[in-house]
Amino acid sequence: MSPDQLNALKTHCLRGHEFTHDNTFVVKATGHRQCRTCIRLRPADKVRSQRDRRTKLKRKYGMTESDLQALLSAQDGRCAICRVTLNLLKQQSGETAHIDHDHATGKVRGVLCMRCNTALGYFRDSSATLIAAAAYLRRNSEGAMS
Repeated sequence: MSPDQLNALKTHCLRGHEFTHDNTFVVKATGHRQCRTCIRLRPADKVRSQRDRRTKLKRKYGMTESDLQALLSAQDGRCAICRVTLNLLKQQSGETAHIDHDHATGKVRGVLCMRCNTALGYFRDSSATLIAAAAYLRRNSEGAMS
């Protein structure tokens, strides 16, 4: 059975609401079903998400939204590493801002794009490893290998 056929057999959405005639919206372009109750709940989810973000900022980093905005403004609204333009909200165009912090001390270092923040994590925040990686790239840049 195909995934579409399996989904057609489902009687409830992921949140447990029943797919009834009145509670089901079908996307014309794709034929996929959506739960009308879940669609109505999305604005409340957005408010909850924003509240959760404020709580996480305070609990994990000891920051407020205005602290984060000030930090991003000090970086001219750009990633501290690659200088791509950042936005605080996922709904805006551009890269979403990610808070970079020292995992040993918890101290906030700056605001990065997701790629740069992830890269630092993969390099375990080791400047020695990053320097070795940069040297490797210089040695093996285009034209260096034949």
